[in-house]
Amino acid sequence: MKLTNKPQIMALSRAIFSTLLILLFSSAINTGKANGNPVTPPQQDKVYNNVDHPPMYKGGMNEFYKFLVKTVKYPAEAREKKIQGRVGVSFVVEKDGSLTDIKAKSKFGHGLEEEAVRAIRSSPKWKPGTQKGKPVRVMYTVPVNFTLG
Repeated sequence: MKLTNKPQIMALSRAIFSTLLILLFSSAINTGKANGNPVTPPQQDKVYNNVDHPPMYKGGMNEFYKFLVKTVKYPAEAREKKIQGRVGVSFVVEKDGSLTDIKAKSKFGHGLEEEAVRAIRSSPKWKPGTQKGKPVRVMYTVPVNFTLG
């Protein structure tokens, strides 16, 4: 390609310059620096374990356990095999009171963990925990008991 006039040369120069800028900028991002400053990804809000005022189910924990008694359905396989136990379930109470990141900590099998998670997932919103007067995300763990009567 032979460049013969000034507009062609200027257009090619701009294209090369733009390409170099893009490469330089993307290199700065990939190495963690742009304009000499570290580039940090957006940070999710911290999840607290201990706070000034912990999250609370509306009506208190006695009401929460009443909710669980009504909600939990004993898995048929576990009932047939007479499997009993306490499944620890952890979750995050969000700033708006919703429950996320719900996980069973115990491993009994036979559907107990899945049922405990399902029951917790169906919980209404909680009153969020607060730190220094502001709602914060709080990790919480509760036991879900499976006993045959």
